[in-house]
Amino acid sequence: MTDRDAGVPYGQDGALRRPLTFPVVGIGASAGGLAALRRLFEQAPATGGLAYVVILDLSPRHQRQASQELPHCTPMPVIEVNAPTPIEPNYVYVIAPTTSLTMDDGYLGVRAVDRPAGQHIAIDAFFRTLADAHMDRAIGIVLSGTGSDGSVGLARLKAQGGVAIAQLPEDAEYEDMPRSAIASGCVDFVLPAVEIPGKLVALWRDARQIQLPRPEPRAEHIPATAPSTGEARERAIRDILEILAQVHQRVLAAHAPPPVDDRRTGDGEALLQLEQELQRTRDRLQVAIAQSEASNEELQSIKGALRSATGELEASKEELRSVNEELIRVNHELKSKVEETAKINDELQTFFSATDIATVFVDAGLRIKRYTPKAELIFNIIPGDVGRCLLDITHRLEYPELGEDAGNAFETRQPIEREIRSTDGKGYVARVVPYRTAENRIDGAVLTFVDTTSLRPAGERRGQADASVLAPTDVAVLVADGQRQVISASGGVVDLLGYGEHDLLGMRVDALYGEEERDSGQPEHDFAQAGAGIAVEGLRWYSNRRGDRTQCRVALSAIRAQDEVVAYVLLLGASRKGGARSWAGRYEADASVTLRDEFLAVMSHELKNPLNLISVNTELMARLPGVRESSSAIASIETVRRAIRSQTKIIDDLLDMSRIRTGKLALKPEPVDVGMVVTELVEVARLDSASVGIEFRMQIPDAPVMVRGDASRIEQIVWNLLSNAIKFTPQGGRILLMVGVEARYVRLRVQDTGQGIDAQSLPRIFDLFGQGTGHAIGRGGGLGIGLSLVRQLVDLHGGRIEAHSDGPGRGATFTLWLPRFTYPLFGPGESDGRHEAMRWDGLRILVVDDDVGTADGLAQLLELQGASVVVCHDAAHALDRLDAQVFDLVLSDIGMDGMDGYAFARQARALAGADRLALVALSGYARPSDIQEASASGFDAHLSKPLSMDALAAAMRDVLAKRQPQA
Repeated sequence: MTDRDAGVPYGQDGALRRPLTFPVVGIGASAGGLAALRRLFEQAPATGGLAYVVILDLSPRHQRQASQELPHCTPMPVIEVNAPTPIEPNYVYVIAPTTSLTMDDGYLGVRAVDRPAGQHIAIDAFFRTLADAHMDRAIGIVLSGTGSDGSVGLARLKAQGGVAIAQLPEDAEYEDMPRSAIASGCVDFVLPAVEIPGKLVALWRDARQIQLPRPEPRAEHIPATAPSTGEARERAIRDILEILAQVHQRVLAAHAPPPVDDRRTGDGEALLQLEQELQRTRDRLQVAIAQSEASNEELQSIKGALRSATGELEASKEELRSVNEELIRVNHELKSKVEETAKINDELQTFFSATDIATVFVDAGLRIKRYTPKAELIFNIIPGDVGRCLLDITHRLEYPELGEDAGNAFETRQPIEREIRSTDGKGYVARVVPYRTAENRIDGAVLTFVDTTSLRPAGERRGQADASVLAPTDVAVLVADGQRQVISASGGVVDLLGYGEHDLLGMRVDALYGEEERDSGQPEHDFAQAGAGIAVEGLRWYSNRRGDRTQCRVALSAIRAQDEVVAYVLLLGASRKGGARSWAGRYEADASVTLRDEFLAVMSHELKNPLNLISVNTELMARLPGVRESSSAIASIETVRRAIRSQTKIIDDLLDMSRIRTGKLALKPEPVDVGMVVTELVEVARLDSASVGIEFRMQIPDAPVMVRGDASRIEQIVWNLLSNAIKFTPQGGRILLMVGVEARYVRLRVQDTGQGIDAQSLPRIFDLFGQGTGHAIGRGGGLGIGLSLVRQLVDLHGGRIEAHSDGPGRGATFTLWLPRFTYPLFGPGESDGRHEAMRWDGLRILVVDDDVGTADGLAQLLELQGASVVVCHDAAHALDRLDAQVFDLVLSDIGMDGMDGYAFARQARALAGADRLALVALSGYARPSDIQEASASGFDAHLSKPLSMDALAAAMRDVLAKRQPQA
């Protein structure tokens, strides 16, 4: 007979276990468990025949306290297990939660383990070891404690045939562990601590009274090698059931009473009780099987949870590593910035010490902040004067207007220059320049004093000589320093170039040359010749104040001192061919430009009115139910929309060109992230049907790339370049947009694989109405305004733009540079909620327009959005309706017959209750003066035709929030 046939158990690892002849009671507790243990052992008999093993999942101090207190609660010996110890009945063994328990061949053993902090599994591990070692002789008890430790171990103990007991939750100081054990469904008895010893003694007494006969020998030979866990469990259950069946038959044979012998009645009752006990044993085995399966599923779930937790820990580790790397990078950048700042400070101090220009930095109260050594010779400044008002310090200048000039510079925010003399006869060019902080705030001024004493005699002598040859009104005399910056100019520049005598001070003479001359290197050639002592004379093209090309006769010479050029003298005269006109004769040109501007404004209005009518009716058609179901109709509507946008852009570009040329285009500088602008516009371009089949690529740094400029104009620049690339790139082509930093500039490069530009057209690509020839004209058409406008806008921002192409069919590259701006507090702004949709439902709207088609079409479009609309075709009728009916919103045209929109708005504002009425102007007149007049007349907003529903919705949100904040 094998060991298995003899009832000798196998452990989880397949090793043979020698069973004990007495039960082993494992007791697990945590917080509050010490009190429960005292009550339990006070009731435990000294000779109950059971061995007790106690584990307290507490701190080492409380563990030692248990070893010290339990001997006072029970007459049984209490042993703290630190080495292999034999298990004997009527003994109490205490083990620490930081050790792992082993039970082999009737011995207790422990070994230290390092469990992660926060994971309470010591009691679970203890119960699993107890179950595997002693199987049906194992009894597990869960006492007071927090958490759920012990519940999983009880499931293993039940699966091995042991008994599970939990303390009554109401009897426990901390009920979490008992409740968790009870909820697992593995607990056989729930008792107060004082009743548990009695139940243990009763269970052991009953178990000893049940004697199971040994099974019959089996024919087949069972190998002594340990089977797998699953096969061992199934075979053990089958063996037990088979043994029970044999026992049942033997008991029936041994104790079956004779049919009619009443004296055997007592034996029959005993047999009946035995059968009932056998049935209960079968039921418990079935429950044990079900609990074993549930325990396996729970173990799989725990294994999955552990695997998930491990994955999360790995992810957290990677995140921490990434954060650490980012911190290292930021620290390195900050260190670099500190070093760069220190270097700049050193260079600034070196510059202050080396410069020959007397410079004083003052704050808004003219108090001295810092100064250069040369300033000490003029103002008698000493280091202790920092913080004093400059006007309180004596100086050698004949400059009583110093305080007044500084005040004017602060007020006008424009530099002020003046030629002055000192008490010792020296001449200076004084310049007061207000300076701005990074927050665009005037925080003081820089005063510079350039000594012109050594240059003035030579300039005066040369000027007198030239004046004898040319009349004063026909010649301009410019004196420049060795760096070619103008330090003096005669009154002739007014007639020749339109500049005042002081307008050119500080400007490089190269900037006066025509653009083509600058591109060809003519200024460098002329000044190199003059510096070498070679007289430079002849005809040159220059650029006047308005940007027009003017041909002048020129004579350029250099003044040398100690083999160095210290000054240049440039004489400009009117060309004999009449290429240069007198400035006095340009008033007629000014009038012509004004008339052209007015013509463009009127033309814009006349062109935008029909465009607005087409736009409104197109939007109305797009919202009709039948149109939405027709793909051809939708395509046609999109074509019309694209044509409207194209025509509107041409008109707007013409107006912008007019504003730039007349100096009426004002920029609103603010920090702008060029990378974000490019990203947003590329996303818009991808949605345009004209870009279907074109691949867009972007190379944009992760960090913001900032410039200081007008955000709307920067978008206009980028969009014109992008739409130009789309227009000239066929399907299957590629457009690449790259944003980067190059020294003090932000560089944007737009590169396409389109038609390219021929060599003859490339120099004129930025000219107004300048286009390529032949096949170089794009599929989208155009007047050649966009690129010219781009160059003008880039110039206004202090940048430059270049175009390059290797020829037809080889694509084109446009590169622009804008001055970089370091914005110190760059960060995400707060959302203003403008992304929310405009709700038109229930709005009462009055539409006023003398164009019947436009008014009716707009009304139908608004009614489709849910608004209630009334239409009036003249201002007088509209005023009557306003007097008789309440409206939330009025949309009014400006250029109407009879009473125009401005007069209508003024009278509407005079009506009762008009303070809650929102007035919006709709007009093709979109000049700044038109918008200002609309605002002065009482309009809350001004929208340019053709009307966009998105723009209208955005304007409505603003004006209704202002006029009706509770709506």
